[in-house]
Amino acid sequence: MLGIRMQLPLPTQHLHEPMRGALQLDAVQSSLRQSAVVRLPVPVEMCQNCGSDEVKATQVDMIMFEPYGNIDLDTDPCIFTACRHIFTLSTLDGIMSMADHYKIDEGSGTVVGLKTSSEPFSSSELKVCPVCRGSLRNIARYGRIVRRALLDESAKKLVVWANKTYTDLAETLATHEEQLLASIDTVLKPNQEIMLLGSPLDQCKAVRTSKTGQRYRKVFATRRYVEEFVKKLRKEEQPYQRVRDLVETARRQNAEAAIAEFDFASSELQLRERLQAVSLLIRCDVVIFSDVIDMHNRTAAGRSKGVLELDFTANRAACDDLVREARETHNVREDVEGELLWARFAAMECGAFDVAGEDVRQDAIAHKDALNAEALDRLTLAEDVCERFAGMEVSPTQGLADQISDVRRMLNAGVSTSEMQMVVAAMAREFRGTGHWYRCANGHPFTIGECGMPMELARCPACGSGIGGQNHQATEGVQHARDIETQFGSLRL
Repeated sequence: MLGIRMQLPLPTQHLHEPMRGALQLDAVQSSLRQSAVVRLPVPVEMCQNCGSDEVKATQVDMIMFEPYGNIDLDTDPCIFTACRHIFTLSTLDGIMSMADHYKIDEGSGTVVGLKTSSEPFSSSELKVCPVCRGSLRNIARYGRIVRRALLDESAKKLVVWANKTYTDLAETLATHEEQLLASIDTVLKPNQEIMLLGSPLDQCKAVRTSKTGQRYRKVFATRRYVEEFVKKLRKEEQPYQRVRDLVETARRQNAEAAIAEFDFASSELQLRERLQAVSLLIRCDVVIFSDVIDMHNRTAAGRSKGVLELDFTANRAACDDLVREARETHNVREDVEGELLWARFAAMECGAFDVAGEDVRQDAIAHKDALNAEALDRLTLAEDVCERFAGMEVSPTQGLADQISDVRRMLNAGVSTSEMQMVVAAMAREFRGTGHWYRCANGHPFTIGECGMPMELARCPACGSGIGGQNHQATEGVQHARDIETQFGSLRL
């Protein structure tokens, strides 16, 4: 058994006869300053002088198709793989695409440095022995290339796992939402006081400890899974960033070693997957809080109705962060989702605002009107983005346009609280409490006087859809706007 001795960082150090030049280890003078001694055992039977005729006849040059016995090891050294195959240095360098990752002197063929950037490998490009497809991971010369490929493979596995996990959690959340909607009319609605204030965690705690907290047990369990999902996709937890952090730690602890920096493009980080998870976490809160508000609105009016206070400022700030990061990383769908969710929280807050309350101040009304107007502006921006991709076979905003329309209807199609207050006051003067409020198919409010029941057909002045009805039967699409009557019913003129 022969021992091959090589001292780094000299990349072209000759080896002891007759195996000189038989193995070259990866060394870049710009990044390696310390010497190291490496001993690699090579079986005697693979020696160019002592080996059998069969070994000498082995084709080791896959460019010139030369046998092992004809190779000048001083000119083109050979490498012995762990799977006991022999290749010339030039052959394996070509297979491993050394020129794509290293600067190579054209005259001598010597590696002189690292290229400033290298294209990431795909998992199918993880190089293997060309004879038996065995691993080449233990060849130090190609350590950087192999590790880069393994790192990229880890990143790709993270993408696959993240997308599958997101799909499963999104489907679970949709199921919970359907169950909540299906049971809203039959579940008991007790008198209670709920304060949805502060951070999303504070709001969730308030719901969890309420009298109806058990109703959201499954949704909260899913929310916890989504929270863990978001944490696992943080920048600090992703493969490239973790390696960079380890390298930076080593650089600080060994300043004299002159360890090279580990840089990578931001595209290597799976930012889209993290933004998807953040959006899903915000949607969990939307599902929970919208049901809490709906439960409160369906509770019988009077002293037993209970109290609901809410402030979604922190939730909208989270949506702003989502929009900002999505735009910085050019993730269109998450950008639109962030605007949509912002408007959804605004709609819930505006919808729960009681303008008829005795202690309502004008500045509070102005704040809610401004919130409503900003939400509509954001929906318009989101719609503009959706229209840019309309008609495309694969659209990043697929399915979001309908959600935008739904939220726009929630915002009463631009009718502000102060405007609605004036309208209700005027109608109260005219009908003296005998009329009823309705909404057309597109959510525009209108009122019917006298007995308050529809007796004739007409067209909505805002959108042209049918309104009114005949024989006390509302036309198709028209719904009784009980929320307006509840909100403004106690208004005193």
